[in-house]
Amino acid sequence: MADAPAEVELFSFYCPPCYAFSQTMGVAQAIRHVLPHGDRMIKYHVNLLGPLGHELTRARALAMMMKETDVVEKAFFMADMVEKRLHSPDDVHRVFMSATGISRGEYDRSIKSPAVNDMVALQER
Repeated sequence: MADAPAEVELFSFYCPPCYAFSQTMGVAQAIRHVLPHGDRMIKYHVNLLGPLGHELTRARALAMMMKETDVVEKAFFMADMVEKRLHSPDDVHRVFMSATGISRGEYDRSIKSPAVNDMVALQER
């Protein structure tokens, strides 16, 4: 694929090293900084870790569609790794809506959209 990303990073909101690399050590930013001009890096959430892996992958896909990945990623890592408050699908909804400011109705409609379904399928390959 000519438009395929040069670098793909797989991560999970349940992964302590992923949290450290993303939120405290700046590894992803450092990698982006040294990529050759024109190359890009894309992050995919893996849904096989943790009880809410699938819900978090769908929410991250929606964040990608909304171009809100940074704010949503920070919110989910904080909710899970620091505050220990990701226990149910409703918690995922609340954290996402709080981070992005969208309504529950907009979230419920968007999370089931064909674009989000396509992004989830891409991440599950």
